[in-house]
Amino acid sequence: MEGVTGQKAAQTGGGRMSLGRTLFMACALAAGVGRIEAAESPVEWFLEGLRQRELFSLAEGYCLRRLARSDLRADERLPLVLQLSRTYSDHARRTTGAEQEDLWRRARSVITEEIDRTTDPSVRLPLEVQLLLVSAAQARHLRWQWELAPFNTRRRDQALQMLRPLVPQLLEKEKALTELLRAGRAASRPKTRGVRPHELRSLLLHLRLGLLQALLDRAELLPKHSPDRTSSLLEAERCAKRLDSGVLSSAAKWDRDLLLARVYRLQGRYREAERILQALEARQPSRLGSDQVLAEKARLLIDQDRVPDAADLLAARHRSGPRMPGELQFLFVRCLVVLWQAAREKHQAALAEQLRQHITLLIEQADASDPYWADRCRRLLDRVDTTGRLGERLATMIERAKGAFASGDMQGAAAAYREAAEAAREEGRTDVAGDLIYTAASIELKRGHYEQAAAVLAGFPSRFPAHRRAAEAHLLSAFALAKLYQQAVAAGKRNEAAKLRRQYADALERHREKFHGHPTWAEATWMLAVLNESEGQYEEALSLYGQIPSSDRRVADAEVGIARCYEAIVETLRRQHQPDDQWRRSAIAHLERFAGRFPPEPQPLSVQQAEVAVRLAQLLAGGRPPEFRRADRLLERAIASLRRHVARARPS
Repeated sequence: MEGVTGQKAAQTGGGRMSLGRTLFMACALAAGVGRIEAAESPVEWFLEGLRQRELFSLAEGYCLRRLARSDLRADERLPLVLQLSRTYSDHARRTTGAEQEDLWRRARSVITEEIDRTTDPSVRLPLEVQLLLVSAAQARHLRWQWELAPFNTRRRDQALQMLRPLVPQLLEKEKALTELLRAGRAASRPKTRGVRPHELRSLLLHLRLGLLQALLDRAELLPKHSPDRTSSLLEAERCAKRLDSGVLSSAAKWDRDLLLARVYRLQGRYREAERILQALEARQPSRLGSDQVLAEKARLLIDQDRVPDAADLLAARHRSGPRMPGELQFLFVRCLVVLWQAAREKHQAALAEQLRQHITLLIEQADASDPYWADRCRRLLDRVDTTGRLGERLATMIERAKGAFASGDMQGAAAAYREAAEAAREEGRTDVAGDLIYTAASIELKRGHYEQAAAVLAGFPSRFPAHRRAAEAHLLSAFALAKLYQQAVAAGKRNEAAKLRRQYADALERHREKFHGHPTWAEATWMLAVLNESEGQYEEALSLYGQIPSSDRRVADAEVGIARCYEAIVETLRRQHQPDDQWRRSAIAHLERFAGRFPPEPQPLSVQQAEVAVRLAQLLAGGRPPEFRRADRLLERAIASLRRHVARARPS
């Protein structure tokens, strides 16, 4: 389809409509009649239709191809640049990760590059407006992300930080655009260069709708009844009323009225909001328009604590078909969750179970093409499950702790998990309390608060002896002591380091005694072996490495540790001019047992096996008599294997 959108409206000669024209009409119809009226040119109709159908790549490709043309006039260039930026911005809100960041960057860079190309103020102004609207769209996306996980306050703070300077900047640009339009009307003849009046009017409409949306975003991010929220809603109301009905297309009036109904709802002016929604319904809108009104009506009822009425309204839409869009599905699930909670509180078990099944069915039907709302539905179900298992109080406390962790507030998260653990303990939920204490201590480890973590985790097995993580917690306490020991050594605190070394070693020995047979026993043995080896206690380390079970994940590293210890013992004896024959023979015999398990050639050795081979070769070469041939064969195989590993590790 590349190049299709740049074709003429109809093919000459055959009388057949071109594919580009067909696609153009399909997208325009998909946008709705009102949406077509909102645009000022066929190109805007076309691109708006593509964006509405989320055909972003087609829209971007069309704009880029047109902008690359050498015969493009200056007055054609600006609308295409603005449309390309809007398309990148809309596209970014529907992706994630690195792709999303790249699209936000493109939405801005296409504007900044154009600003650098021109000195005409009448051209720069629309570009500067679009640059602000990209930031407003990004702030709106952050608000959506915050609503996805409301206890994660980082997204809310980021959105508010973006919106704080944006609103006054948009108000300033609105004033400048209005003055530019007045100057154009007062001119004796129309401009032949720069921005045409109809483009300025379209931009002013776009700006005011963007400003209105930004004010509403800011209001929804702020605490209810706060002065800043009240101020934002008052400014939003004034902005909506500046969108004069006399000059608006039907689509723009629709958008304005829908947003004004939202303003009134958030202000608590429910009757005025309801009157606007009734008037919108009277216009007999398309299915898309009807669903937009229904979503706002449902929110209006929910805000008035009329959840059963909202549920009835959404149930009727669900029965009538076609498939409900994601937002309506979410609102329906939200209503059913409230009704489910009420049924549980009234001990209406049968009704609660029926509602629970209906919620699950709705979420299974959630439209995969709208992942944002589907994700919000799934999170509601997770909350239902957690509440059903733990109760409303604990579920809320855990969600708050998760939100603090997700927002990067490690201190707040650890405190919230400890608080939730205490609440679980008071309710007799010992296993849950153990899980939460374990999580809190793990966060303290992540923060580097090793002393607090060690104290909590060391007492875990006695507080929660039957807990499935008792052994893991005890081993983590030893790990925390190891970190404290390393810090003391690095700081040159010899007395403190010696004390912590004893505590660390004792903790590992206690773990080996208390949890023999548990999978963590081998890990504690490994840690104790490494400690002894690092301090030159090679015989003790050798014995400990040898106790690692052959089925454990550490066995290959333990074999390398055994090889190192043997080599160190032999080397120590040599330096002290003491006989090393007995140790060397034991070492060679032990390491040859490992070599006997090497894979047959030409299969390569693992990295650990290659290291064992090298150390065995050194022992053979240093023997009396030296066994150079065997040593050479081992070294050749080890080197060849390591070369293969290095080659595989290199980026292609």
